[in-house]
Order: sequence, then structure tokens, then C-alpha cells
Amino acid sequence: MAVSWLRQLAARSCVPVYPVWGEHDEALLATLVLSTQIELVDSPRHASVLLVVGEIPATLRDGLKHVHDQLPSPFAVVWFRGAPLIALNAPIHVDEADRLVDTLIRTHRELMLGQRDSASRLLPDEPPNPWEGLGDDGHGGEGMMGGTPMAGPWQ
Repeated sequence: MAVSWLRQLAARSCVPVYPVWGEHDEALLATLVLSTQIELVDSPRHASVLLVVGEIPATLRDGLKHVHDQLPSPFAVVWFRGAPLIALNAPIHVDEADRLVDTLIRTHRELMLGQRDSASRLLPDEPPNPWEGLGDDGHGGEGMMGGTPMAGPWQ
């Protein structure tokens, strides 16, 4: 009962959108900023919708994948005036500026109410630096942090 109530409350909230700008016009930015139902957030960790605007250059595609994977579940990706460049589950594509705000609101509500599945992660979930070696007591390397222990008065 409480989860259903919280989902309905979240669905009615402002849509937290993290925009990634490719080629775009200033009128679109003004439309998003002036909308009372859209909140442009400064971090992908605070968004439920990733908005990719325009064509993304090939040099920035890897960075886009990292940004994509930083959004907390559930989340969705909306492509505006650009072809989806990365493989996603049922990408949402919009070409008309008039429909963009409505699409963002509808997508957010569907996510919060559990009517839309969250987008899947693109990058493997593994540590960037794999753990190497074991010390005498089962920990890594020499000493607690993997370096050589410091000499002190206790020795």
C-alpha cells in the first residue's frame, strides 16, 4: 500500500532530466528551462531521464556511455533529433519540439509507476583496477594499503 502511494507521488513530481547536448538550438533550451514540469539537473545521479539532444560526435560516444550508466534505476533515455547511437532497450525517439516535454513527462511517470522497464546498463560492472596479489595474512600487498609498512616506535 505504501509503495503504491510513494510511486504515485513520485510520478506526479517534476521530471528530473539530465541533458546531453549535441547539435541544438537555443529555443529548445528555453522551452525546457521555462517548463514548470521539467527540472534540468546538474548530475546524472539525480535524473530519471537522460535527454540526448542532436547528433553526438563519435569522439564523445564513450563518454556518453559512462554518463548513461551513472543514472540510478529506474531510468530511461530520450533521443531528440538524433539517431540512437548506442544499443538500448526500446529507445525513445522524438523529432518534434512540441512533443518533447510531453514525452519526458510521460516517460518519467511510466518509470515511476512501474509501467516501463528501466534502461539496461551499457558497460560491464567490474572494478577499473583489478585486485592483485595477496599478503601474508590474506590482504593485498605489503601492509594494509598494499605498500611497505612504515617504521614506527612500536617496532
